[in-house]
Amino acid sequence: NEQNLIGILSKLLRNEFFPKKTIGNNVVQHYTPDNISKNFPIRLQPLPLVSSNVQWPSNLRFALCKPKIYVYKLPSHLISQSHYGYEVCTLSSYNPDAILYEQLINPGKIRDLYVTSNPKDADFFFVPFFGSCYLMNCWNNNYWNYTKPCNLDNQYSIPLMNWIIQEHPYWNRTNGKDHIMTLSIEIPSYYTESLNLLLNASFLTFIGDKRSNGIMKHRYRHMHDIVVPSIADILDLIKINPRKYVTEDGNMNTRNVFAIFRGCCRNIEPEDDYSAAIISLFFNGLAHSSRYDIDEDIDLKIDDYAWLLARAKFGLAPQGQTLGIARLWEYLAFGVVPVIISDGIVLPFENDVDWNSMVVFIRRDDAHLIDEILLSISENEYQRKRQRVWEIGSQLIKNSWHYIARDLCRKMDRIVPVELDL
Repeated sequence: NEQNLIGILSKLLRNEFFPKKTIGNNVVQHYTPDNISKNFPIRLQPLPLVSSNVQWPSNLRFALCKPKIYVYKLPSHLISQSHYGYEVCTLSSYNPDAILYEQLINPGKIRDLYVTSNPKDADFFFVPFFGSCYLMNCWNNNYWNYTKPCNLDNQYSIPLMNWIIQEHPYWNRTNGKDHIMTLSIEIPSYYTESLNLLLNASFLTFIGDKRSNGIMKHRYRHMHDIVVPSIADILDLIKINPRKYVTEDGNMNTRNVFAIFRGCCRNIEPEDDYSAAIISLFFNGLAHSSRYDIDEDIDLKIDDYAWLLARAKFGLAPQGQTLGIARLWEYLAFGVVPVIISDGIVLPFENDVDWNSMVVFIRRDDAHLIDEILLSISENEYQRKRQRVWEIGSQLIKNSWHYIARDLCRKMDRIVPVELDL
């Protein structure tokens, strides 16, 4: 009868005729008007996995293509003029110029996968450009007087580019569009006369900047330049191995220091330009809390600093003179979740790395709320980010050329998927 029909419909709406499903130990409530009215969370079945070709971020093992790179073999006078291999260069912050070059020329998987000795087979041409080494040597010889004229253009970059352009046919075929080089120095105004010779090439740069103005005369060019990792002194110069300090799970449950920061400068005021004054909040505010371990210098032994990194949950990562963040790579290597405060920064390999999954981003306008924001992060959310840092972030430097190759494929608009033996 009508009353029975109404009763059955009512039970259907309340989902009483359908069994509750479980996922693990969790009971999954069905979607019902009653649940909505009670503000219950709606727990849905996970979606099936998708194929690797539509997944993002992609599995690095499934390459977009496998570009071939020819590395120019510079004559000895250009190598010596650059001071490549000098201690002042190999022990400087610009050592990635040499590291990226040596990964291409030394025996190993990178050379086997991407390098060709026949320029006719090349998709791209790598120019071993060490302008930063030249400048570091000049400044060192002049007692680090950065205003001292170094004559970089006439002594190094113009002769090198003339050798590339005039002695070989490859640059002129595309006007340099298929050439790549590292340009790590932050202020390209040092290249006052030669910059126009360089600009057609794609730069592997450590500074990615979305802003339309700033201290740099040459801006980062989206889809033209590629942002790559810089170095961390503790990793690349002192050769500390984080795996000696951190367990296989990334010290999941033994991090008892809430947040750390080491860097310049204690005397920064809120009106200062350096770091957009963000650092003033660290020394004048956060440093007074026992939750934060903040200091200007690494006045500990390096071994003690490594143990501090291994115990830290969050690492404060503000911009400095530019948007680049030197400490970022220490944090990632030791499983520390970075807290990036650098509006407009372009991080390395953004096309393929899900930075949001492993980093806390805070706008400068919200920097005074750092403590409140970090305290509001649940343990589950923190552990998700920490796990991504340990699994993905800590491997970024080692995998740099695999990510660079993916962006080179995009430049060619060539998608020929291939599985790499990584």
